[in-house]
Formats: sequence, C-alpha cells, structure tokens
Amino acid sequence: MTDVAKMRRGAPWSLERLNMKLRNTLATLLLLSACGGEDLDVRQPVRDEPTASLIPFLCRVTAPLPIVGRSNPVGTVIQSLGRDDLVISDVRLRADLRDSFSLQGAEGPEGETCSTEMPCTIPFPDDVAVSLFLEPQSRGWDYVELEVVTNLPGQEVLSIPVVAFSKDPEEPDTVEKTGRPDEARCLCVTQEEFTANGCGS
Repeated sequence: MTDVAKMRRGAPWSLERLNMKLRNTLATLLLLSACGGEDLDVRQPVRDEPTASLIPFLCRVTAPLPIVGRSNPVGTVIQSLGRDDLVISDVRLRADLRDSFSLQGAEGPEGETCSTEMPCTIPFPDDVAVSLFLEPQSRGWDYVELEVVTNLPGQEVLSIPVVAFSKDPEEPDTVEKTGRPDEARCLCVTQEEFTANGCGS
C-alpha cells in the first residue's frame, strides 16, 4: 500500500466549514470533558501549552451512506483550547485502503490554507476546518489515516482514522458486516460489535 498525499483545490469552504463546526465542536468538547472526568469551561483555556480538541476517529457508516461514483465530503473541526497558540503546518493522507480519498486541506480561522510554507496559527478559542472527499469507485469499505502536523507537545503528528462504507446509488442505507478492514476492527462499531471483535481487551 503506497502512501498518498493528494490535494483537491478550488472547492468552496464556507458552508461546509460552518456545518462541520456546528456538528462537531460541541461533540469534541464533550468528549474531552468525559475523558478528563471533570467539567470543561470552554470560556477559558484549559492549559497553558498548545492544546486542541480532537475527534479520535471519523465515521461514515450511518445513513446517509456515501454513494459510489460521487464526491462525498468528510471533515472535522479542531479547536484551539490552550493559552499558547495552536499551530498547524500540514495535513496529509496515509494508508488509503482503496485510493478513494482526496484531501481538500485545512482552513484556518481567517480562511487561510494551512501548509508547510504558511502554517496556520490558531489562538484560543478559534478553530481549523479539515476537509477531505471520499470518491469510491465501487461498493464497500474504505479506510484512510488523516495526519495533522501540529505544535502540540508530544503530539506533533495527530493521526485520525477515517472509516466509511459506500453503497451503490439506488441501494438502501445498509452497512455490510463482512469485509471490514482490520485497521477499523474496533472503530465506528456498536457496543455489541466492539465486544464481539475482542476490542478493549
């Protein structure tokens, strides 16, 4: 499997970015609060050093499922939660299982594109929208790792697995249980599947 770093340019950001922010920012903050075992006051930075909200993985395995032959958007928002600015200098794709994903990129709080030449600096409480497209050529499972290069202490490269199941155009939204990639054995599953797959043991 060869690594991929494909960039898709020219697509509009604004509506997609806003929709992702509304859907994901609250969920990521609640996740951080739950994992930390304490209430999270989003009005104040949570740490002095660069800190970010992070969804551990992205799932497209519920209705509406991605459709074969179409460009299906996938994305997330990463929010700066520390007193020191979060810096994102690159985004890339790795281990694309079926070569189905293309990367639009990361957009900073002022609409700028984050890159190694021009990293994005994100002060609290601003965020970065990261967008990619799933364009499957056939029905089935897809997997890729979205890597985000940051200045987070000890987490210079954030790796976010992306799992999806694509259907044919006229097919109902039903996920096939067989053929799931080994890399996604414990991701985007129900509690029953999590236990049956031997996850967490």
